[in-house]
Amino acid sequence: MNLGENIKIIRKLKCLTLKEMSLRTGITSSFLSDIENSKKLPSVDTLSKLSEGLNVPLYMLFKEGESIGHKEGFEISHEDNFILQAKALFMSDKLSREDKEKIFKDISDFYWEAKGLSGKRQLWIKKK
Repeated sequence: MNLGENIKIIRKLKCLTLKEMSLRTGITSSFLSDIENSKKLPSVDTLSKLSEGLNVPLYMLFKEGESIGHKEGFEISHEDNFILQAKALFMSDKLSREDKEKIFKDISDFYWEAKGLSGKRQLWIKKK
């Protein structure tokens, strides 16, 4: 995933200049450029401003896989939506490390249970 590249692609798909994005978001053009060129990592508040300025859901900034630049729209499956929103949540500094670990454990448990491997997962963890 390249967050900066995704932001740049969406901005260009919307035919917006850095200056126009700056006016929409209140973020300086130079900082926007640094984000798009992966020189700086935006805070959660800045990501929120970017998604609002681009008029796309926050998870679109984290889209992986097939390039979002090649899509006609911004439709995404419920599963992908969940994964992208979880990534955004884990990047947030609003959750403590302990809370992130608990959430990760719960999600992992659900995944292995859905695969029918919950018992085997426990054996694998104990061997480590």
